Amino acid sequence: MPLPIIANCARVTFNLQSSSGAASHNVIHVMKDAGVTYTELGDRLASLLDDAAEADLWRPLPSDYGLTSVDITPLDGTTATRTIERGASAWPDGQGGIAVLPQVCALIKEQTAVRGRRNRGRIYIGPITETSQADGNMVSTTQDALTDAWVAFSNDLVGQSLAIGVASYVGRTVHQVTEIACERSVATQRRRLHRV
Repeated sequence: MPLPIIANCARVTFNLQSSSGAASHNVIHVMKDAGVTYTELGDRLASLLDDAAEADLWRPLPSDYGLTSVDITPLDGTTATRTIERGASAWPDGQGGIAVLPQVCALIKEQTAVRGRRNRGRIYIGPITETSQADGNMVSTTQDALTDAWVAFSNDLVGQSLAIGVASYVGRTVHQVTEIACERSVATQRRRLHRV
């Protein structure tokens, strides 16, 4: 199934990899003002990732995980995906220990001003380490750090004429995220197999 056409919106995939080769991918949607090109969107996003203040975006990941590249796929139906490699940039890395819980993740909840399932999003940050959780709940310092980092990243995007959005591929719509926070309970990704 091809990606939908949604004006002024790009699918952004954060590609993370461990030193042993295990990979994790986080997908968000970034909206842009009409006057911003997709090339400018990528450049601004890379610049924000260079900011050390965003280091907690992937805090509960094992310390050997690092953000290696970002894929930006404009949902305009014609523009090719652009991959931005890490290079020498100081992009965020995992900061957890080394004992990994591969079956669970931290859940970043995205809400918009519009009601309904199609208008709420999730970012699954994982695999997380044992030190990031206790008894199935995120350690409060990690939870707070994740929330603060994603709120700051979202606000920084708005300052660049961009915004995190929740896209509905079925409805071919995107709505700006108005609230973003890390949930207390660890999560598992529930796949919607009936859509495969």
